Amino acid sequence: MSLTLPLKRLTSSIPLRTTRSLQEAPGVRAIHFDQTARPFQSGQVKHLPFDPTNTKAFTWKFLAFVGTGFALPWVAIWWQWNRPGGMKNPDGKWPEWLP
Repeated sequence: MSLTLPLKRLTSSIPLRTTRSLQEAPGVRAIHFDQTARPFQSGQVKHLPFDPTNTKAFTWKFLAFVGTGFALPWVAIWWQWNRPGGMKNPDGKWPEWLP
């Protein structure tokens, strides 16, 4: 009997709590969106560390940056395997095809 009484009190107050929270929600969210989504004009790009107006140069610089970042781990793996004393070169001699 003592277990059902607190459970009954708890369940009877749940609908009241949800309606109070729904009534208070619009008053809490007092955010106004008066500005446009893009406050800057398309010509204001002085804050960027590159020139996005020259698309051909930007494309090549971006590809070089991303390509270097992608190739760096593969170069490191190759070096660890083929260096003198590495995994594929345990005798410590450079291969003939390397200068």
